[in-house]
Amino acid sequence: MSDEATMKTVDTVIDDIGFGWFQVAVLILCGFVQASDMLEIQYVSLVSQRLQCVWWISDYWKSFITSATFIGLFVGAYLWGPMGDKHCRRSVTAVCMGFIAVYGFLTALAPNVIWVVILRFLVGTGIGGVQPLTSAMFSEFMTSDTRGMTWFVFQGLWCLGGLVEIGFAWLLLDLQHGWRYLAVVTALPMLFLSLPWLLWLPVSPRQSLLQGRLAETRQALNKMADMNSQPRYLGDFTVTDLLQGKQKNGRISELIRPDTYLRLSLQLAFISFVGGFNYYGMILLNVQVPLLLHERCVLTDSATNVTRASPWQPGLDRSCHSCSPFNYIEMLIPTIADLVTALVNAFIIERFLGRRLIMAIAFCLASILIPLLSCCMDSSARIVLFFVIRFFIASGYDVVWLYVLEAYPTSLRSTAVGFHSSFSRIASILVPYVAQIFITRVSLLGGLLIFSGLLALATLNAALLPIETKAMPLAQTRSPQQIAADSSNEKQMMMAKSDEAVPGHQGYGSVNTPTKMD
Repeated sequence: MSDEATMKTVDTVIDDIGFGWFQVAVLILCGFVQASDMLEIQYVSLVSQRLQCVWWISDYWKSFITSATFIGLFVGAYLWGPMGDKHCRRSVTAVCMGFIAVYGFLTALAPNVIWVVILRFLVGTGIGGVQPLTSAMFSEFMTSDTRGMTWFVFQGLWCLGGLVEIGFAWLLLDLQHGWRYLAVVTALPMLFLSLPWLLWLPVSPRQSLLQGRLAETRQALNKMADMNSQPRYLGDFTVTDLLQGKQKNGRISELIRPDTYLRLSLQLAFISFVGGFNYYGMILLNVQVPLLLHERCVLTDSATNVTRASPWQPGLDRSCHSCSPFNYIEMLIPTIADLVTALVNAFIIERFLGRRLIMAIAFCLASILIPLLSCCMDSSARIVLFFVIRFFIASGYDVVWLYVLEAYPTSLRSTAVGFHSSFSRIASILVPYVAQIFITRVSLLGGLLIFSGLLALATLNAALLPIETKAMPLAQTRSPQQIAADSSNEKQMMMAKSDEAVPGHQGYGSVNTPTKMD
């Protein structure tokens, strides 16, 4: 082994190579995979209403179609996340992509609602794996100084999937058997993306080094350096890095150990639940609230001979209807809020605000605005209100996952994302019964207050999270509390030696010690 001065951590090597064309290609590929996930999720919210017309199913079956998908997401998060940490994330992700493509295609052949529920559950199982694994791989290829910005661009591509699916529905859903055609079109992108995923994308250099696969680590870093026109790293890795293969990866029990992650995991689990409940709830409310307000505000006024302008077609049936072009536009515009959110945060999160503050402010403002959706208002005003609410919810929800990726080490990263996303999936399983049934049969305002109250509690939790992860290096095995303590000690030492030349950082002695100095 070369002398200690030539040893670097994998985090330092990636930062030295810098951001370039390789990261851009990874961003596009991983982002399109996430967008394909969003196609499948948006498909359920659009098609469940149509199947109520095709097979005359009850509101409970309509909600169960949606819930089945999210039950699959819950199961997949616990199944594929730890498996990805224990083995190879790239290979496990490819298996999940196969689940989505195959069972997505088979949905088009479903003879009845029971088969639709089963197949959407299996599709959800694949999505439950793709989301945490793709997010973890993406974050591990990014440099420390661009991780926040690129994360929100990555999320912007996820939002793009929702816009594309609404466009597909606009073209196909009103045709005879249109929901079957839409199922095929929705599954195609994942099939095509599996080819570059397997043939071009290298394994994560952080995970392969953690598992002792040094040759694969060098191959991935060399590919990164070559595409970015940077010199290859030929030196050794720190002793800490080279011994990581002895670590036990992918154990959920590690997330709830009192001496490391218990408080962090409990707080993030609740925030993930609330974020998922509101994020997916807004997708459903965006369809349901206009129908209920049409019934309450427009039809009631007609009965009392009060004329109020409405873009809805006369005689619209709340249970079974074809969406007019205006309906699709009304669903499309708030979805654009997610895309705008991602782009705005891409240029703010790294420059001005920390992760905790973004979450707290966004959830607080959304909590205040949501009850206003129960008011009778012009359709344009309602679109703007949905846009603003979705902006704040998406801002907070996106930062939750960036925080999770940064707070947990490589040995647990996919497991942690899967663990916390499972709480988001529990929320998404429950949310149809509030967003589709409770607000319809009990109270629109009461349902909206449930969303608002949960966001208020999430605001408090976000403000009280134990650490700030902005600008922290990605850990390999140690807890974020230990990293934060090391960083604090290092800053104190530097202040004490401010009159001296700053020495090198102990030969890059620990994978968790910040080693690159600007």
